[in-house]
Amino acid sequence: DRGKEINRKILWRWVMICKHTNRNWGFRQHVIVRLLEVLIATCIQYAGVVWINHRSIQEVEKLWYKVLKSALGAVFNVKTSLAEAILGVQPITVTDKINSIKHLLKLNIINHDSDDPFKAFVTNHIQSFKHSKLTKKLKDTFTFLTWKTSEYENSFTDKELGIIKNLEYGRFTELSTRACGYSKVVMKQYTEILWQKDMDKQFQLDGFNDAPKVSCAKLVFPINTSRKLETQVLSFFYPNNLMNEFLYRYDKQKFPSPLCVCEKEEQNSKHLLTGCPYVKANNRTAMNNTLNCKPLHYLSDYGTNTFLVSWSRSPEFFTQLVNIAKDLEDIIRFEIVI
Repeated sequence: DRGKEINRKILWRWVMICKHTNRNWGFRQHVIVRLLEVLIATCIQYAGVVWINHRSIQEVEKLWYKVLKSALGAVFNVKTSLAEAILGVQPITVTDKINSIKHLLKLNIINHDSDDPFKAFVTNHIQSFKHSKLTKKLKDTFTFLTWKTSEYENSFTDKELGIIKNLEYGRFTELSTRACGYSKVVMKQYTEILWQKDMDKQFQLDGFNDAPKVSCAKLVFPINTSRKLETQVLSFFYPNNLMNEFLYRYDKQKFPSPLCVCEKEEQNSKHLLTGCPYVKANNRTAMNNTLNCKPLHYLSDYGTNTFLVSWSRSPEFFTQLVNIAKDLEDIIRFEIVI
């Protein structure tokens, strides 16, 4: 019931802004992402530690996907996990796990020495060794603390290091304010770790032994970039775009050739970035140098533009990508008739 109520609230908010999200002239992606975080994500995460689970969140995730797809300006479907990685928007489940960890840590940060009914409830629950959702959340908290001991060992006493190393859940309330403390930077680091683990699992299920590198940082386009150019740039990062290679696989009758207009190779992200003669020579050379020098995913090894996401937070790469997209603005499709 809570999931349905939340879905009604965010659906109404989405209706108010979706008419301004056209892929050719609407809100730019950073505006849509900000609206997603302020108007929709906050509504979902309010009391999320109580009601969010895989079943209750299903309807909400459908709308979440629609907003992500609109921000990308995608015509065809894009995997939710990939859209989140491109835009730098943390998955709902990862954010909920981070919030539940914070919620338990605050028991030892706020009113540490005073009587707190909720703290007493948690303490009694832990000491009674009951297995429940709260136990799972406590295990998640200890996983965070274990990571924190490896990164910020000076925040813990020898006694606290022992409690965490031995997973003594019943002694959680003995941890100090300093041990349980966290900052925005610390939580951002840990969020990316949890997020990357989820991304790795999904790509392993798809047959890859690696996955794009995720980041909480947002894409930064040059000022005055048009919405049309922005959607063209974003289409380099996902496979179901409007380039000839995909359109040929989608419908061979309507799109009879996968080749680029230069007729040298199939039109895809790799060709447009590294080999298309319609790109200015200096921009093409700069991009090839960047892709060959960066110790990230090599397109020739993976054969998919999905792994370009790993480069997307590099200012050098992203500036070059935008320059190439400008060279190809009249060549890359921005709309089709199906």
